[in-house]
Amino acid sequence: MKAGNLERVVRLYTQSLNRATDNYRSFIAAWSSLEILVGKIFPVYHQLLAAELQKVSQAPGLHAYLDRIMLVMGGKHNLADKFSVISMFLDDERNPEEIKTFRKLKNVRDHLSHGKELPEDSLPTTEVQRLFDKYLRNHLRHGA
Repeated sequence: MKAGNLERVVRLYTQSLNRATDNYRSFIAAWSSLEILVGKIFPVYHQLLAAELQKVSQAPGLHAYLDRIMLVMGGKHNLADKFSVISMFLDDERNPEEIKTFRKLKNVRDHLSHGKELPEDSLPTTEVQRLFDKYLRNHLRHGA
């Protein structure tokens, strides 16, 4: 399997596809796999972004500033920010709505995590699965 260190994440994702599982469990498995995927691949694309920004200008001030930002922000990026960075490289359509969709899906997960009762059939499992599938495929195609 080309996924390498993503094998467990892929197995979790496949659990979300099991038709015998209720939609609540499918949503949780799909969201967990997407969240873990974002966390695992973010460092790759964060480094690519920093490298691209450094190419913009050879001014030492820019390089010092970017180095400082990398140091200060290390480990402090929230999940939506991480997704925004990876989407720069893995969203072929460069669709600004994709980041809004991710935030909407995260909001659903946050509501569930904080005990809000949501109708099981309203959970956007398919949307989460679509994002996971797209970003995993594009990451593997990207060869990062």
